[in-house]
This record gives sequence, structure tokens and C-alpha cells, in this order.
Amino acid sequence: MTIEQICQIGKVKISDENIAIINHYIDYIIPWLSSDEFKTNYAKKEFPPLINPAKLDYEGSDPAHAWVLNLPLPAFYDFLVFGSHAVGLHGAMIGFFALCGVTRKVMALRGGAAANSADASSQGNYERMFKEILIANQLKQAGYIKHFYLQLSDLVLDDDTKKFYSLIDASNALHIVRDPISVLKGVAACPHRAELMKVEGSEDLLPFGMFLHQDPFAHFSKHIFYMNHGLTMNTDRQSGVGEGKEMDFLPDINSVEWWLLNYEQTFHDGIMYQLLAPSLKNIKLKQTTDFVGDKCFETMCELADYFGFERPKQSDRWLFEQRVSDLKHLTPMILYANECCPLYSEQNSKAPEINKELVENSIKITLTTRFDGTLYILPELDISSLFELADPVFAVIIESQADALKLLKSPGLLAKIKIYIKDLSQALLKQAKIENTKKFKENDVLAWFEKYPKMRQVMSFIMKQHLLLLRTHKPEIIEGYKYYQEFLKLSKDDEPLDLSSGLNGKSISVTNF
Repeated sequence: MTIEQICQIGKVKISDENIAIINHYIDYIIPWLSSDEFKTNYAKKEFPPLINPAKLDYEGSDPAHAWVLNLPLPAFYDFLVFGSHAVGLHGAMIGFFALCGVTRKVMALRGGAAANSADASSQGNYERMFKEILIANQLKQAGYIKHFYLQLSDLVLDDDTKKFYSLIDASNALHIVRDPISVLKGVAACPHRAELMKVEGSEDLLPFGMFLHQDPFAHFSKHIFYMNHGLTMNTDRQSGVGEGKEMDFLPDINSVEWWLLNYEQTFHDGIMYQLLAPSLKNIKLKQTTDFVGDKCFETMCELADYFGFERPKQSDRWLFEQRVSDLKHLTPMILYANECCPLYSEQNSKAPEINKELVENSIKITLTTRFDGTLYILPELDISSLFELADPVFAVIIESQADALKLLKSPGLLAKIKIYIKDLSQALLKQAKIENTKKFKENDVLAWFEKYPKMRQVMSFIMKQHLLLLRTHKPEIIEGYKYYQEFLKLSKDDEPLDLSSGLNGKSISVTNF
């Protein structure tokens, strides 16, 4: 059997690097491809493994080699979760899982979310996730974490997309869905906060945080912004969708356009369902509304029994009834606490210069919420009992035991921190209420679609693939989507979308897998 024949069987791209990898394992590959087990169980797979995955030592494997050899990602995770953005996967579910002992996740990342372009490719995602799964499994075996899961909420699209998803075991999967109009409402008015900051004397970006001399009521509000993506696209100049700033302190309903066309983050359920179909066996289907209010606790009990993680505690029932999304983009917030910083409320005190030295010599304390997984992985870092907080949903974590010792030796600094953390928690609640007044309603999205008939045609076109799984297996869920049903009434007389010339210069397609 030649190298070329092996590459043909595995659909491996012929290159010097890939040929060298295959040559390295040739003594394992040829007997495996000739075996009855391969011919019976693997030969018909679109990307069959070139060595026996059952005999693979994943801990000692090179992810780059594993990719070339078509080896599945290590299936050490407890289950897989997939779905669109704005269904709760990046907010509510992280906290709800943490309360049930599921404190770590491994994610596929789109281009804008990856550290670099290579990491966003199918191969880059595979290699990174391979390593992260092994690390998480080591932590699990050592007892630091109890459970972890794999999340697919970003769609990875390139020439190797089919291969990437074919190497993911989705046999134990949770799929969360939501009314598409509610999805657009959520993403179009989603607040963001600076995650990193630049300080003098440091070449690196540091985690964004506050300092004792900064007024949280005044300073914090300046760092919440909205990504009004769609304002510069001009999908239809004559329709009135105009140009504007991409970042602002107020959301713009016209950004619905951008999100509607963003397959990487929204409305890719049908595509992902088809990509994962070869390994999908047991899908637990839930709606975002199942995790709201009184329903949430019972839903998590059901998922715990189904996927084998810890049931939520009755003492935590109140937490499962919280509106997790209100504080999602406001926390966690780091406080860099330093003796040389006066308290912001002190009059006529000179504030120090914020630089690398100040940051490095500061005690780092994080104001977060009870949904933060760190509380359950490293409970010894929870120092919430020292503070008066504006709401019991808040929690306070110190970065390290070394910082905890410094704090115990600095009673004057601790007194200032107590005042600041109390005020900061109040400022966060106040800011959350302000941001809530900026959010759109579903009726705002419907009114936008009423104004732009071409966008209704685009939406109808995209929904053909997005709702594929539900339309095939659970049409009653679609029938229960209150706002999507209103959209259908609104668009019932629209002509099918003609894409022969694109969309005013911007291409649009439903990927055919």
C-alpha cells in the first residue's frame, strides 16, 4: 500500500509534512487498514482513522499528528452542548452547570474569538481542543474538577469543516434552542465591557480592572459599550439602513442585519446538526425558556440525571431562579488593591499613576457572582464572608493564598477594600438596571423586519437550514415560538429571495453539507 493510497483512503492532503507523519506511523497504518475491524466498522466513514483509535494512548499523542491520522478528539468530556449564540450557552448555562459540579468547558472558537487566525481554522481548533481536553481530564483524574463538557456555539467554516466535526463524538449531546426573534433581540442589544487594559511600563495587555481611587459609580459606566456591527454594511442604501459608529453606549436595532448574516455565531443549528449527524445518538433538546425562573431548578435536575453530573442542591434553588444575564457582561470585575491608592471617596487625595509596578504590587480581588466556577474549584479563595455585598448573588474571590496572607497583614487596606467592594457591588447593580433599559423587545425586531422586506426574505431563507432539526423532529417547538410565528405572518406574502446577484454586493449562502 503506497503513501498516495493511504492519503486517498483518509482524504489526507498530500504535503511533505503529512507524508512525513504518515511514514512515521506506516507500520501501524497498513495492518490496520487491512484488518477486518477497519473494513467492517470504519472504512465507510468519510474520514476514517488511519490507525486504530481504540489502541491509542491519547495522553502521549501529538495533536498535529492525530489530525492528519483522522483520530477523533479524546472523548473524555462528559457530554457535548451545541446551539446558537443568545440561547444561554455563554451566560446562564455556565453558572447553572457550575452549581452542579460541571466547572470546566472546552470550546470551538470562530475567527474573532480565537487568539490568532491559525487557532480559528478547523485544524487549529482541533489541536487546541485536543490539548485542552487532555488538561481537563488530568484535572478531573486528580480530583480538582468533577465534570467538564465540550461546547459548540461558534461554527468553524473552512475547507476542513467536514473533517473537524466528523472527529467530534456527539453521541451524548444537549441542544438548546430559542425563538429566532428572541435570539436577534438578545444579540443586537448585548452589552460588552473591556476585557483587557494597557498600562504604562507593560508591553502586554492586562486584565481590565478597577483601582481604589476610581469612583465605581462614575468610572464603571464608561466601559460598557455596544457593538453596532450592522451600521456600516449598507445592505440596502435605499431602505434607510445608514452608516454609523460600530461601538457606542447605546445599541442600534439595525445591527440585527449583521447578526442575521453571521453564520459563525447565530442561526447555524441546521448546519451543525448535519455536520454532527454521523455520531449524534442521544440528543437532549431543551429551550432557553426551560432555564428561566421556577423551571430552571427542575430542568437542571433532569439534565443531571440524564448526563450523570450532580443534582442541584435545594439550598441553591434561589440561585437557579436568578436573571443571570443581567450581570453577565459586568462581572467578574477585578479590584487592584494597593496601599498607595487612596479611597475614591477621600477628599484631596492624590491618585497614583497606574502603571505596571502598581498592578504587580496590588492585591487582586475579584467581585463576581455565585455562578463563577472558581468558587467550586478553589473554594478556599472565596472570601465573600468578609464583605457586605449589595445582593447575595455576589461573591468575592482573592487571586491567591499569597494575596490572602498580604491582606491579613494589612488591616488598613482591608478596611478600604471593604468599603470599595460594597460600593462596587451597588454600582454594578445600578449599572445593570441602566443597561436593561437599553435592551430591545421582540416587537422591536419585528418592527424592523416590517420596515425592511428584503431582510424578511433573507431571514426566511436562513431559517430553512437553521430550523432543520426542529422542523424534521420537533415541529411543535416551532409552532410554539410566539414571535417567530408573528414573523411568519409578516412575511407570508414575500417572494422567495433571489440570490442570483448576491445581496447588494454582499454574498449570502446556506452552506450545503
